[in-house]
Amino acid sequence: MAENNKAGAFEDDKETTNHETNLATVDFNVATQVLLKHGLKSTMYKGDFFPNFWPRTHFEPGQQIVDLDWKDWFESFKDFKAREDDVIVSSYPKSGHHWMNEVVYMLQHGTTESANISKGRNFIEVKTMEELESMPSPRLLLTHLKYEHIPKDMLSKGCKMFYMYRNPKDVAVSYFYHIIALESLYDYTGGWNEYFDIMLKEQHEYGRWLDSVPYWLEKSKGIPEILVFSYENLKKDFINTAKKLSAHIGKTYTDEFFENLAEACSIDTMKKNDSLDFARLKSGKPLIRKGQVGNWKNYFTVAQNEQFNTLYNPIIDKLDFEVQFE
Repeated sequence: MAENNKAGAFEDDKETTNHETNLATVDFNVATQVLLKHGLKSTMYKGDFFPNFWPRTHFEPGQQIVDLDWKDWFESFKDFKAREDDVIVSSYPKSGHHWMNEVVYMLQHGTTESANISKGRNFIEVKTMEELESMPSPRLLLTHLKYEHIPKDMLSKGCKMFYMYRNPKDVAVSYFYHIIALESLYDYTGGWNEYFDIMLKEQHEYGRWLDSVPYWLEKSKGIPEILVFSYENLKKDFINTAKKLSAHIGKTYTDEFFENLAEACSIDTMKKNDSLDFARLKSGKPLIRKGQVGNWKNYFTVAQNEQFNTLYNPIIDKLDFEVQFE
């Protein structure tokens, strides 16, 4: 392996085959760079995969630059202290996190006016522990972490939690455009077909959908503090779904409020608000795109769909939650 250039720096694993790290040679306690294809990399730490950069490096201007990597961050995360009035929103990446940041903020505060901040201000993975501690209550906190990385303190303190999941085919297309929008960080040179191959691999950042979402769904059963719902239901039946979200955090509003909320949190409205989209501020390419259900059909070839179904359907078919592909 290449020599570290600073304490906690990523290590380049030279023992790779077909652009994949030989995991048998990797020290899981070291943040290790994993080369995939066409410049795309992820970082492995303790056997899980994360973006190749600590996400703080790509959020909106005005945030203080902090010299951390994933190893440093996870070490500090051990000291996270939950509060009883915390509201936690979790999802796999590209499953509506920016959307939920707006929806839950408005439900918390009884307003249909945008906070005009991107999710980076509430995103656990881009905060130092000191910053999280300094946030005023009640905190709205967002995360993409797997269930096994969620602090037990969040559950023992009775924090209200939302878990939103989205069908993995639309997630894949959205993730592809996420990488394109942040090309200066991902250094990705391939197209959709190349990304499709990468997306099926365990080395994808935050792991594959099937390595994260099913476990969250399974573990959430029987925990009343966690409300699980789908992106597709929020999209198709926003008002009734939003009423359930509101009730979960003990808020009650009029029908008129929810009608105004639906307009304020529509994809079209959010796309017009540049302050919600840090990628547009950085590169001019939006992260908030169409938000359509079933858009994957415009990208998956017949062969890709068959390959995907072979891998994913045996897992999805066992879930007690509906996964809607259209």
